[in-house]
Amino acid sequence: MTTPPDAHGADDASARRPSGAVPFSDLPGTGAPPPASTGAVPFSDPPGTGALPFSDLPEMDAAPPYGPPGTSAAPFPQAGFLPTPPGVPAAAGPQPQPPPDEPPRTSGLAVTALLTGLFGLIPLALGFGIAALVHRRRSTRKGKGFALVGIAASAAWSVAIGMLTPVVLESVFSVERDESGAISKGGKALFSTLRKGDCFTDYDVAKRLRMVEAVPCTEPHTGEIVTRSALPDGPYPGDDRTEAATHVVCGAEFAGLRKSPHYPKLRPYYEWPEAAWNTGNRQVTCALHHEGGALESRLADTVKAGLHTYDELRRGHCIETWVRETHPHISAISCRKSHFAEVFATYEISPKVEDDPLEYPPYPGKDALTPQVLGKCEARLTAIFARPPRPDLELFAIPPSPNDWESGIRTAVCMLTANGRDLKGSLVPR
Repeated sequence: MTTPPDAHGADDASARRPSGAVPFSDLPGTGAPPPASTGAVPFSDPPGTGALPFSDLPEMDAAPPYGPPGTSAAPFPQAGFLPTPPGVPAAAGPQPQPPPDEPPRTSGLAVTALLTGLFGLIPLALGFGIAALVHRRRSTRKGKGFALVGIAASAAWSVAIGMLTPVVLESVFSVERDESGAISKGGKALFSTLRKGDCFTDYDVAKRLRMVEAVPCTEPHTGEIVTRSALPDGPYPGDDRTEAATHVVCGAEFAGLRKSPHYPKLRPYYEWPEAAWNTGNRQVTCALHHEGGALESRLADTVKAGLHTYDELRRGHCIETWVRETHPHISAISCRKSHFAEVFATYEISPKVEDDPLEYPPYPGKDALTPQVLGKCEARLTAIFARPPRPDLELFAIPPSPNDWESGIRTAVCMLTANGRDLKGSLVPR
């Protein structure tokens, strides 16, 4: 915008120049002479104040500018905490101090864990105790000792309950016994509290036995506890090995009942420790159920003493017929009578069940056992007979069956037969 020529002050240059302004033509580098000294004092501290000139202050690192959180700028120093420059006396009087730290408080979770543990609220005590320990790592609150005591108290309650529960249950569901320990008056009882030789009813093959009706064995019953036995100590061997060991232990007891006429209709029932193994329970339970109706005596009382199982045969025994495929027991007769075969040797295949049921190997199979048994029987035949006593004789070897092997029976039987014809008289030298 320009001023009109006939406006007031349009031709007066001095009137349009601001006070103290230097004309453009007088700026340095324009060739105009410098302005004359006016005698003004340059900007500085008044004399006599004692302040140091700016140029004499000690060098200090410049603080980075104040910035918002999350930036690299340092926070602005708080008043009262600036360092005193050299040469300047410190201010008199007490200096400001930082506020004292607040003492840590006790965790409410830890206190709750302690109280619930002391009162036996086991799940709550464990939950609050573990939560308190985890929360303590993320905060400064106290209470580790309370949390640990709560967890320890809940563990003590667990052990006490585990020890007292069987005692309490047995006292509630108990049966009367005579001086020998046999049940004299029956009643409802926990299956786990029954002893070897006890008889019971309410057997259900489709369920795990919990509560049964225990009765004297002279009264009608269908079930009997054959044995209770403990497996060796050690770490839990796994479900498969524990089950196999249970079958071996029970099978050895069941084998003694094969000479009972009720044996073909007996069905086994097994129990072995699983979760209870870590509490020290190693006991296995072996029971038998008779599917042929109620019995009124112990199974051991029905065993026929005159019969033999094949593994009970010994050298010099003669058998009338071979019935092992249909019945587990054999009648030994005098060799002076006509007979089917004569035993000339027996031997045991290792290992023994008594060594360690948990290490007992599985059945190796008929194809593996038969050649092994035949080979050893031939070696024993050669050692006993210098030459064959009769030209029509054949070697007849009996390896353990799968059921025998599972029952811990590893007896191999070596016999001589006459190719279907009856024998008469003993062949084995005395």
